Amino acid sequence: MGLFEMNGGVTDEPIFDLTSPLYDEITIHVDKMYSDGKPFVIKTINNSEENIYIQSATLNGIPLTVPKLKFKEVVKGGAIYYGKQTK
Repeated sequence: MGLFEMNGGVTDEPIFDLTSPLYDEITIHVDKMYSDGKPFVIKTINNSEENIYIQSATLNGIPLTVPKLKFKEVVKGGAIYYGKQTK
């Protein structure tokens, strides 16, 4: 999926390290018990076996400056894009 948690999810505020996803698009359906129930989408652009390094990523349209993502951002719902979006 492109998300890897190094501490087993036992910290007060878990953080995912970003890695290259194997899939072009993944939708995580978050249980309404944990948030508003909005889905979180992970989408890769130009995904291939040769294109394995993260060149850029955006979370809800905002560029990420470090390859990390807070768990609380995932459960809020939204989208992360690996690669440059074209409109």
